[in-house]
Amino acid sequence: MSTNDRLWSVNKEQIRQRGKVLAHQLKLELGQSGLIRSGDEARKELVKRAKPLIKRENLSPVEQGILLQYIISSVTGVGDIDQKLDAACNNLPAVRQNFDLRQRRYKTYGSAIAFFAIAIAVFFNMVTSRARTVDQKNIVSLATVPVNLKRSSEIEYNIDLSNERFFFFVPPNYTGKERFGLVVYVPAAQQIGQLPDGWADVLSKHKLLLIAPQNAGNQTNQKWRQGLAVLGALSVMNKYNIDSSRVYAAGISGGARTAGDMGFYQPDLFSGTIQSCGADFTHSVAHSPDTKWVDSNGNPYGVIDVPADNVRDAKAKVRFALITGPGDFRHGNILDLYNNGYKPEGYRAKLFDVPGMGHQDCSGQTLDEALNFIAGK
Repeated sequence: MSTNDRLWSVNKEQIRQRGKVLAHQLKLELGQSGLIRSGDEARKELVKRAKPLIKRENLSPVEQGILLQYIISSVTGVGDIDQKLDAACNNLPAVRQNFDLRQRRYKTYGSAIAFFAIAIAVFFNMVTSRARTVDQKNIVSLATVPVNLKRSSEIEYNIDLSNERFFFFVPPNYTGKERFGLVVYVPAAQQIGQLPDGWADVLSKHKLLLIAPQNAGNQTNQKWRQGLAVLGALSVMNKYNIDSSRVYAAGISGGARTAGDMGFYQPDLFSGTIQSCGADFTHSVAHSPDTKWVDSNGNPYGVIDVPADNVRDAKAKVRFALITGPGDFRHGNILDLYNNGYKPEGYRAKLFDVPGMGHQDCSGQTLDEALNFIAGK
């Protein structure tokens, strides 16, 4: 292997494993000192504390740069870090080619520093890669319509949808003559440009449209995030032939938690939730001693405040599909929330513990099973 190749070599699994360990170490340290927060100054502090840890690792300069960004994203909770890592590694050959064309510009700074800087750029480059590959015909604006629902203090209803954009999937078998259902998908990342793998055929089979708000990722204000989902659903229902009894909320990671929250806060709209690797409940539950029960901001994981009448309505009207797998770092949390919360307290909920599943969107097969459960089949 040439020197150049060694500089660009990346062991993705090593970065993932070490990143989780070092991020956990930093979270404990920063949580104790009260420094887990957002903003430029907090990020500078994270970089300052993370760099000495990274330099001890036996990694190439590019690996060091990607590991740094993996740790920062993990600690701050911005986006789906495993998707980011996969995309960063997939984009690496193209970035290297681009760098080789401009290499002379960096020579005076030393090769290690140059490659380290480029590695950071790789990570940020892949964050927007999905947005650059979005088929713009699937990105739409929606009209704001009246809200004839019971309003929740946890949802922002005063949003002008003309300023917002949504990813919109209309299955090919939709003609407008027959009523279809609707899935409102809440992503973890700020942009979504395509359906999760395997979902298109399942949505067509179950006769479901899907919308997903843009700029509604994990760093978005939670009330605004839920407002986009609720108002987007109402707008589509106003324009398309939608069966109001089949409007579901779905999501991944923090988006899954948001989807579940809407089952509690807006049970007069959403009759089912499809939650991949994320869940909340109305109070803390008994949990396994080896399960981490704080979120990326150092707050208790999985606890929301829900009025008693909403709890009653959610039990009566909503079916919750909780999806996880042994590779999901929230696996223990979701098992505990289901076994010690949803199940004993009489919610219409089902746990899908999928072998081999990591922290990711569920497969088409699992989506099909979850939709059958929500439909009462």
